[in-house]
Amino acid sequence: MMATSRSNLLRSLNDCTCEQILQELKVVIALLQQSTQRVEDDHIYLAAFCEVLEAAFTKGLKSPNSLFGINKDSYWNWIVSLDQYYFNNKHNPVLQKAIEEVTSNRQVHTPLSRGRCFIRVALNAKIISVPVEQLAKNHKLTSYWYGADSIISQDEYKKLLISLLFEVTAVDFSLNYQHCSFLDETWIIPSYQRIVLPPLKTLDMQVCHVDHRILVVAIEKGCLAQQAGVSPGDIIDEFAGQVLHSSPQGKLLKILQSCSNGVALVLVKHSLPSGDVFAPIHKRKLFYEKSLQQKKTQSGPKLARLFSSGSNHHDRSQHHLVYLGKVDNILQNKPSDHVINTAINKLLQESTMKPQPVTLRLDSFQSIALFGGDKEKTLFAHYVYSEICSCAVSTQHPTCLGVLTGSGVHLLSDASPSFTCVVLEAPSPDEALLVCQHIGELYCI
Repeated sequence: MMATSRSNLLRSLNDCTCEQILQELKVVIALLQQSTQRVEDDHIYLAAFCEVLEAAFTKGLKSPNSLFGINKDSYWNWIVSLDQYYFNNKHNPVLQKAIEEVTSNRQVHTPLSRGRCFIRVALNAKIISVPVEQLAKNHKLTSYWYGADSIISQDEYKKLLISLLFEVTAVDFSLNYQHCSFLDETWIIPSYQRIVLPPLKTLDMQVCHVDHRILVVAIEKGCLAQQAGVSPGDIIDEFAGQVLHSSPQGKLLKILQSCSNGVALVLVKHSLPSGDVFAPIHKRKLFYEKSLQQKKTQSGPKLARLFSSGSNHHDRSQHHLVYLGKVDNILQNKPSDHVINTAINKLLQESTMKPQPVTLRLDSFQSIALFGGDKEKTLFAHYVYSEICSCAVSTQHPTCLGVLTGSGVHLLSDASPSFTCVVLEAPSPDEALLVCQHIGELYCI
């Protein structure tokens, strides 16, 4: 079967009959058997085989309700439960070891990704037929997980499936199941890179949280991270040994501050070894660029011209302002812009504090810091983005801006969280708008 017609079928596997899925499985297994070398992650038919096999496992899979809210609509959930059922008092140590490999893998977090990781582990261990054989021995357990329209519930189809999976054990697989952090989204395994950097206060890069991942969107030219291989479009997958999937904002900075002996990064690269882009990262990159463009458009013509004039990363990361003071114990019962305007007006009318020149710095890991004192080198305020609620320019005093901050924004159990508004003054209205824009650029989207 030609690859084009097979790919068309793969796009509609959910609508295929049991016979069609098994026929397609037979075809891709035959293609794999033609390999004279071990099947590795870059094999042209590997992803197609895994998709068809997954379709066979999910065909007719039930989604029964659970009193305890347990999700049962994934084949991984019945595979991992097999160790509770010993058939003829025989325990399969190889199957149990494969299950333990998956449950201990920090890269997989959901039943879907764990199921896919298990398939890869089982192919390496030549036991891909074992779970189906084990399940088939218990008709009651089979009927609990699968409906009558499934491959596994019908004797003829089940025997054919087991036979085909047994044929697969003749193929040698060498699949990496440690680099599986994107199995929720694709069967394609991207390129990973591990780098180690010396102790640093900052990595000189801009990052953005996009769909539970940390995307590198800009990097200082010539910095150590760039020299080591970090590029815009990369995903920081691990940082100092910690997996960053769905990590809260500000976590990177906290980890970096605690690393006294250097730091190791694991990157997922934007491009595959073939030179093609890795689709899950590419769609995040496009989403970020689209969101950034919308922010520039909404900021008005003046701001758009300022950006098109060639401002670089260094310009975006540092601004010389005047600290006017702060207003504490603000209750945000109105829109943020209104709250900030009210706070700025209140401070300008009541404050007796002497204005203080400061340097506002936006660091690599989504936090802002204010430096003042002698030569503006003394840190006297620091906020990670998880503490920032909003930033806006005053409508009545266009050179003044307020940053609304306070951890209460994330305490949903608190009916009336309080906030603090830090009030700053820029040299011009355009600069005030620019500061707000640059703070917003790296906010979670």
